[in-house]
Amino acid sequence: MVRGKFEGPVIREQGQTRLQATFVNGDKVGDWSEPGSTRTLASTPQKQSTETAEMRPTEEPVVERPSPSPSPTPVPPPLFPTPSPSPTATPSSSPTQSRRLSSSPSPSPTPTPAPSRSPSPSSSPTAIPHGPDSKDRMIAEFKEQTESVLAQVRDATANFREIDRIDAVLNLPAPVSASVASLANRARDFRTKLGYEIAFHESKIETETVDALTVVDQVARSIAEENAPAARMTLLNFLKRYPEPPGDNQKPLWRYLTSALSLCNRLKNEAETHLERAQSLGSAGKKSEALREYREIYRIYPNPVAAKEIRQLEGQPR
Repeated sequence: MVRGKFEGPVIREQGQTRLQATFVNGDKVGDWSEPGSTRTLASTPQKQSTETAEMRPTEEPVVERPSPSPSPTPVPPPLFPTPSPSPTATPSSSPTQSRRLSSSPSPSPTPTPAPSRSPSPSSSPTAIPHGPDSKDRMIAEFKEQTESVLAQVRDATANFREIDRIDAVLNLPAPVSASVASLANRARDFRTKLGYEIAFHESKIETETVDALTVVDQVARSIAEENAPAARMTLLNFLKRYPEPPGDNQKPLWRYLTSALSLCNRLKNEAETHLERAQSLGSAGKKSEALREYREIYRIYPNPVAAKEIRQLEGQPR
């Protein structure tokens, strides 16, 4: 590069192809050819030839690099753009960059293979474990486990007998509750390996059944913890999402959940009547009467708010 113009041999790299041409005073005086091949250069004025002879011993060939294509290993952007048929050179921005770009790589560079990327388990059928009938086997095993846990919960709830009293909601036996949790984990793993859409399409009934059994366990725990509002919200959200059972075998389970929600709604409305009286009595300074109302609320519809009011009133002089 002399005074911002190409001078002497210039090597251009395109992928794995290297081409060389000679420039004099910024003009190409021969065709592009592979390095080492012989080409007859066009005659140039004497002044240009003399200037070229003076520059060649002290200047290394300039390697012109095209803009790097995306690859796993970042490549610094080229200092010089790819020349057009009548190239106009861009002056070098710094000696360091010029030296780095002018160093020629080995004659036969070894391409770096791009790393292979494994598709995510949920976006491609290749996430399914390898082996004959692996997908069908996974689906069959999932359905079998769902039916087994459904039978266990059915027995623990007296064949999903409808609920008419809040004290009739009992915790599932520990082994049954553990089976429900294990089934929920199995369902998540099943969806991850097959993909949500495939899993739901192939096992829609089982997927909704697992969610329903999980709600049964959660509602029983919330009632046992004397948090009826939490149980009500769990039931409300589930039945909004799945208002109808996915199959005939699931109808008793859905009736059980619907009866639990109806009971919670009725008790909530009844408790709100006592809440209005309790707040009115508390504002009037009638602490004892207000305490009785809050205790009634807690008996009808146990919840953390009523429990807090009771503790505060019990700690105050009446």
